[in-house]
Amino acid sequence: MPISRLGGTVTGVETTPGTGVLLYTATGTDLVSVIITNLLTADARASVLVVPTEANSGEYIPVVHNLSISGYNTYETFRFAMNAGDELYVAGSANVAYYVQGISQ
Repeated sequence: MPISRLGGTVTGVETTPGTGVLLYTATGTDLVSVIITNLLTADARASVLVVPTEANSGEYIPVVHNLSISGYNTYETFRFAMNAGDELYVAGSANVAYYVQGISQ
């Protein structure tokens, strides 16, 4: 099975982990990574979090937390597993692009 694009977004406003943007919901067991790109010259901040299906309200697992990304630079997370129903959220500065790619296991 090839690596596939699973989702993407560009944030228009600043968000926090509590108000993050849903980027992807796993439909099976997936191995994914997230590419984060700062679209401006000023430093930006980014977080990537997974909310497991069995989590209680407000619980999440941080994959990247408040990462500083200098202007016009890109960062890719390590690859991490998601189970069916897990939700992937992103949060941080405005004008940051997020791209999730992965492969079904």
